[in-house]
Amino acid sequence: MDIKTYWDKRYEKGAIWGREPCPSVKDAAKIFLKNNIKTILVSGCGYGRNAFYLSKEGFKVDAFDISLNALKTAKTEFQNKENPINYFEDDYFDLKLKKKYKGIYVSNSLHLFLQDKRKKLIECLANLTENGGVLFTTVLSDKDELYKEGTEVEPDTFV
Repeated sequence: MDIKTYWDKRYEKGAIWGREPCPSVKDAAKIFLKNNIKTILVSGCGYGRNAFYLSKEGFKVDAFDISLNALKTAKTEFQNKENPINYFEDDYFDLKLKKKYKGIYVSNSLHLFLQDKRKKLIECLANLTENGGVLFTTVLSDKDELYKEGTEVEPDTFV
């Protein structure tokens, strides 16, 4: 199963991680504000809960995901009418987006890929970040309760 199909199936259920933003997006917002960053890219935005939080905090937000099901939920349930979010479909590994951003927020994406794809993803994100910009990313830890669940496919990477 390709990654787009996988995520479309996962997001058929809507807000699979709840409606509250990740705690890390609140930390990211503080850093973006401290650096006078007003426009944020939320890459791999899923169904939009973190993009919605940033929009509510006053940032101009562009957000993309590979899953059309996730974006459908984002556009209907996590849209800020006072400060609209620009949600769109894109793919890290076939990126159409060419714009650079001073602030980028990425929640729990890097660990989803094997090492060769992680390197490409980091290059992609670096290319989207303006010089002097802030790239804020989080990953799951080896202290996470799900660490070592599943089949190990490369060191510290499990399916």
